[in-house]
Amino acid sequence: MLIQYIRDEKKHPVGVMASDLIDGTLKIGFSLANVQKGDRFRKDYGKIKAVGRMHGSKKYNIPHKYSEQLEEFEERSRKYFRVGE
Repeated sequence: MLIQYIRDEKKHPVGVMASDLIDGTLKIGFSLANVQKGDRFRKDYGKIKAVGRMHGSKKYNIPHKYSEQLEEFEERSRKYFRVGE
């Protein structure tokens, strides 16, 4: 399993992404704190939520300003798990 933190413009962690190869399919989950509404990001809780969403079937949309980090994490995960070779 791969874990990577989502960081804001000041490089502070505000979320976490998790990926794993499950039954031959790359699965990615994420958790993101709503820091604009006063939420504080907790790494332990974020990992639990991201892994849970990775194993779930529901689709979640990540805010546009973090989509580039998600795309880079997906590419990193594909290389790590050798998906599409």
